[in-house]
Amino acid sequence: MAGVPPYKQKILMLKDYMIKRLQSSGIDLQTNHEFTLEDIALLKPDIVVVATGSQPYWPQIPGYRPDFCTGVTEVLAEAEPIRKKQVVIIGGGINGCETADYLQTWGNRVTIIEQAQYLAARMEKKNRRALMNRLEDGGAIKKTGSKVIEIADAGVIIQGSDNLIETLEADKVIMATGFVPVNHLYEQLQDKAERVFLIGDALKVRGIKDAVLEGENIGYAVFKARNNW
Repeated sequence: MAGVPPYKQKILMLKDYMIKRLQSSGIDLQTNHEFTLEDIALLKPDIVVVATGSQPYWPQIPGYRPDFCTGVTEVLAEAEPIRKKQVVIIGGGINGCETADYLQTWGNRVTIIEQAQYLAARMEKKNRRALMNRLEDGGAIKKTGSKVIEIADAGVIIQGSDNLIETLEADKVIMATGFVPVNHLYEQLQDKAERVFLIGDALKVRGIKDAVLEGENIGYAVFKARNNW
């Protein structure tokens, strides 16, 4: 899904490349299966690397309705995109802004709500400038320094930077309020293998560059030290 927004297609190329490398390596790949402690016990591994990623974090907002609100991952994964709607995105980080960029390509009118003063503040400067320009060219409305008070029947009620209350009309509300690590399995595996490692977003939610680097480093460390373990 990270490769779905505009100008992110190289991520899909990287994913396809890594899948081909795995398939040609002889590694036993098991997909569409949720590993449990029982699975690990049957395998009796010496080393376990937990890279279970992250999941969306949605704060409790009064008025939330699952038929009216959805997350960025669901939006980017949908086979049939949202088209020509009034969309309000709660959260103006990198994910929220890239999702807004994607939605604008399908003719949607987008409003982004962010508590901080700047959108996508952690993004690389050159990429951020290009993204902000596309959002502006597409007519995106930016509500920075704003807090969501309630999700209403047909929109979102916010308190702006001037403390005034405003209702933003919406056909759909997108939650882009961040991600949290999924690492409960790591805690349960401590006595199930000689070494257990936690990497990627399961350790700390960051970007793809950090995740790929950690995966490469732990793979190299296991390969180099395998004779000593």
